[in-house]
Amino acid sequence: MTTSADDQSAPITQTPPAPAQKESTTPTTSADTSAASGPADGCPVGKNVLGQALRNSVYESRLYQPIELEDQIGCAGGWAMAHNGTHGGTRERTKILYHYTNNTWEAVAIGTGQICTGVPTQVANQICYR
Repeated sequence: MTTSADDQSAPITQTPPAPAQKESTTPTTSADTSAASGPADGCPVGKNVLGQALRNSVYESRLYQPIELEDQIGCAGGWAMAHNGTHGGTRERTKILYHYTNNTWEAVAIGTGQICTGVPTQVANQICYR
């Protein structure tokens, strides 16, 4: 049955507004933020993303070509460590250090020795010594 403004026999009801929702006090997990907008520190990150960041950097031409980033990448606190492969054992494995700033990965150092100068100690302990 439909009613019109002229029909006085049917009562007009209004639905009361829903009660205000309380803000959640549950902390947001990294899984929650990564699904919505990506992790704030860029981690985890894959070799394709880091390979793209390496292209056209000042370090690209200094690495043995073709660049073959290995699958295992250390990532923590906005820093990542990748390794260029040994090309079938013919080259020494080269470390590539990246930093995540302004939602972008950037290659910041390469080498075969210790290249983690400037990386916070806690992060360096997770990604630099393997």
